[in-house]
Amino acid sequence: MALRSIAGTRLSRAQYLDHWRQELDLLLAAAATDLSAAVPSCPGWTVADVLHHLRNVFQHKTVVLELGAFPEEELWRVIADQVPADLLDDVAWWSDELQRQLSHHGYEDHTCTFMAEDQSIAFWYRRMALEVLVHRVDVERAIGVVSPMPAALSIDGIDELCWFMSSEAFEHAQQGWAGQSVALESAPWCWRLTFTPRSVLAEAAHGADARISGEPGEVLLKLSGRTAEVHCGGDRGALDLLEAYAVFE
Repeated sequence: MALRSIAGTRLSRAQYLDHWRQELDLLLAAAATDLSAAVPSCPGWTVADVLHHLRNVFQHKTVVLELGAFPEEELWRVIADQVPADLLDDVAWWSDELQRQLSHHGYEDHTCTFMAEDQSIAFWYRRMALEVLVHRVDVERAIGVVSPMPAALSIDGIDELCWFMSSEAFEHAQQGWAGQSVALESAPWCWRLTFTPRSVLAEAAHGADARISGEPGEVLLKLSGRTAEVHCGGDRGALDLLEAYAVFE
């Protein structure tokens, strides 16, 4: 079973699991200081809202593994609407429970995901590690202290989002797309996104109408629709297309 990667950035099961645990520890430590703090990168959300979101993500994926399919909306709402006694503890518990469920399967075993091109258990290790990483930064920014972002995981996060953007699973807003291209650079890595009239083409390549460059974590945050310290240059129209399209919470 193919474990999808555009530029060959995929990490191992153990690496994803280590990052997932380390990032969640940082997130929970930061969240404990002020659950009511506003989260600038998630307008209208507080730190508690980010925790509720992560709890639901972990719960949902646990149910997916148990059912072997995505749950019906009515069943899922009954589970998701439950109010925990302690939100911090509940997030940690559901994270552990999802890890336990994943550990019962081989890394390349088949499972249900939202990406037809990768229906492997490995998909969820990658997705959860990156989900927690970006939301850890959200929470830390809310309280004013941000830890460094792991370079290898951040690079892989850029690769994952480029893959998502080029997948048929995501709707493509094609108005104005006429072959404009944007390079995403974090030395020595580079991806080129080309907005064709029919789809987004993502490839590991240099040279484009515009470019966004910076440290791995900063490029990942930019591609995730967050404020980031990156350098943007070249065709403004191509950059605007990416800005309008590349927003993944």
